[in-house]
Amino acid sequence: MFELSLLMFELSLLLYLIGMYGVYRYSNRSANKKYLISIMGIGFLYILSAFFYLFANYFTGNGINEAVWYHIASGIDFEILSQFWLDVLVSIVLLLLSFTFLYIYYTKIKVNKNTKRSIKVMLFEVVLVASLVINPLAFAVYDLYNGTSIDRNLENLNFSDFYLSPTIQPAKENHPNFVYIYIESFERTFLNENIFPGLALNLKHLELNHTSFTNMQENFGTGWTAAGIVSSQCGIPLVGSDNGYEQFYKNAVCLTDLLHSQDYFISLMQGSSLSFAGLDKFYKTHSFDKISGKNEIIKNIGFTPALNKWGLYDDVLLEQSFSEFELLSRNKKNFGLFISTIDTHAAYGYQSKSCANIKYQAGFSSMLNAVKCTDH
Repeated sequence: MFELSLLMFELSLLLYLIGMYGVYRYSNRSANKKYLISIMGIGFLYILSAFFYLFANYFTGNGINEAVWYHIASGIDFEILSQFWLDVLVSIVLLLLSFTFLYIYYTKIKVNKNTKRSIKVMLFEVVLVASLVINPLAFAVYDLYNGTSIDRNLENLNFSDFYLSPTIQPAKENHPNFVYIYIESFERTFLNENIFPGLALNLKHLELNHTSFTNMQENFGTGWTAAGIVSSQCGIPLVGSDNGYEQFYKNAVCLTDLLHSQDYFISLMQGSSLSFAGLDKFYKTHSFDKISGKNEIIKNIGFTPALNKWGLYDDVLLEQSFSEFELLSRNKKNFGLFISTIDTHAAYGYQSKSCANIKYQAGFSSMLNAVKCTDH
C-alpha cells in the first residue's frame, strides 16, 4: 500500500510540474486575471497537499494512514513535536519557498483580457487538475469520509449484538506474575531469514523454544502504537478519539480490568510521554495502578539521560523497568508489568547509546541497526 501511495505521489508531482510548465508556456499573454487566480489556487492546494503527505510519511513511513487521522483528532502532542523542531523548521522554510516560487510564476504570466485559451492550454489545465486529484491526500480524504477501510455494510450493525463482555476465571490458586513487552513497530518480517539473514537471531531462538503465535493479521484500527496497545488490551479496534474526555473507552472491559479484579497490581513503564495519543487516560481508566512515562522515569533517576525524539532510549527504559520488576517481586502481591519501547520506532529507528557499535551488516539502515540492538 505504501509503495502505491508513493508511486501516486511521484506521478502527481510529475503531472503538476508538466501542467504548470504547459500553462506557463502556452497561456502567456492569453490569460485573464480570474483564470490565472484559479491556476494559482490549484497550485496552492497542490503544494499544501504535497507537504502534508511528505510530513505524514516522515513520521509514519507509510504515507497518510489511520494513525495520521487519529493523532490529528486526538490532538497534536506538542511535547513530542517540539523534539522535531528542526524538521518542522525545514518544512516551513521549504513550504514558504514553494509559495514564493508560485508567486513568481504568477507574476511572469502576462495578462490579456481579450484572448481565448488554446486547446493546448486546456489540455495542460486537465493535467494540472489531475495532479491534484491523484495526490495521495485526495485518496486518504476519500477513504476517511467514505469508509473504504471498513465495509460500509457494517454501519447499520449494532455493536452490542457482537461484543461479548469478557470475564476471567482463575485456573489455579497461585497466579503467575508476568512481564508484557510492546516492542515498537516490530513485526515478524524481521525474523525472516530469507529477507533479513542474521538480524534477530536471539529473538528467533527465543521463539523456537517457547510458545509463539503465527498467521495473525492486522485489522482496521490496530496498526499504530496507541491502537496496538488498546486493541491488544481490550480486544476491539481503536476507532475515533476520546479527545476532550477524561475517560478512554470507559465502557470496555480490558485485560487489566480483569487482572485487577483478581487482585493483580498493574504497572506500566513507557519510554515516551504518558500523554502521547491520550494513553494516560486509557491507563487511568483501565485499572493500571502505577504508570511511568518519560518524565516520571527521568524524575525517578534524578537526571536527564540521552533522549531520542520520541523519549527515552530502550537501554535506559529497560534498566529502569528491571528495577521496577525487582521492586514488584519483593512484594507478595501478584503483579503484571507492561513495558512499551521506542528504539525500533518506524521509519528510521533510534539505536540505544549502549549498543552504538552493533550494526546490521554494513550498518547503512538506522532502522535495522535499532532492530539488531533490540535483539542483542
